[in-house]
Amino acid sequence: MARGANEVQDQRADFGVDTSLIDSNLRLPVEERMRRHFERVRMYQRMQERTLSSSERASLRQAQVDAAIRRWGNAVPQ
Repeated sequence: MARGANEVQDQRADFGVDTSLIDSNLRLPVEERMRRHFERVRMYQRMQERTLSSSERASLRQAQVDAAIRRWGNAVPQ
């Protein structure tokens, strides 16, 4: 059973998905998307430095690495 365009649009609205933001991001050159990505990563790192102790940051990072290893196996550098 195919879904109609209105039903898909309603689901996007229900979940708060703004497809115009996704589309505009995909129109950017790869270099700009990567620049913005790493800018956000640096912002999160600065926020963590201000709000978490070094041991909390280390625990969080290890949990992220463990999750990546479970998901991707040996493809994750350690």
